[in-house]
Amino acid sequence: MDWRLFGSAVHRVSTTRNLSRYGAMLESVSEVPVGAPLVLAVETREGPIQLHARVAWTAVTGMGVRFTQPAHERLLPA
Repeated sequence: MDWRLFGSAVHRVSTTRNLSRYGAMLESVSEVPVGAPLVLAVETREGPIQLHARVAWTAVTGMGVRFTQPAHERLLPA
């Protein structure tokens, strides 16, 4: 998954783990503080969508993010 800090032009690519309707775990060695806003770019069959999220937790292997906009419903319908 392609992601960047909100307001930044620097893009990073991470493997996504544990994707759910409300968030995901991103494998990353980048240090991002808890609460930092992110923009995630997700490729779908219908084309790319952007999801907005905030970092919920961090660990040595990555970070957990929680989606902040209802666009996640387009990614994983009920």
